[in-house]
Amino acid sequence: MTAHDQGHAHHDDWFAHTRTEGLPQQEHAGHVDTRALLIFYVLMLAFVVASVIGVTLFFKWYMLGVRQSATETLILAVEANEYKARTLDSLETYGWSGETVPGAARVPLDVARSRVLETYGSR
Repeated sequence: MTAHDQGHAHHDDWFAHTRTEGLPQQEHAGHVDTRALLIFYVLMLAFVVASVIGVTLFFKWYMLGVRQSATETLILAVEANEYKARTLDSLETYGWSGETVPGAARVPLDVARSRVLETYGSR
């Protein structure tokens, strides 16, 4: 029994060499191709840099769309604020309210409230 057979019986045939292959045997993966590793490293670095740039550009494009939709929403808010101001003004002034009941007068809310309290508050 040889030293090869004693300690390495559990390995597969990839580790076994015959005398016909010649001696000495070259070790497996003993010589590293540094040029191939450098090319792989440069390609990997370029991929990472391109990915970061791509994600950054996508984020800026996405945020631009979000900001534009928020601005469009503010335009609708301006119209709503104008309507609110007109409504509050109608609650504070005298006028004709022909929208709901034709010929009905509009009285400021504070005046109407005080008249109702005067009329029904003493009962």
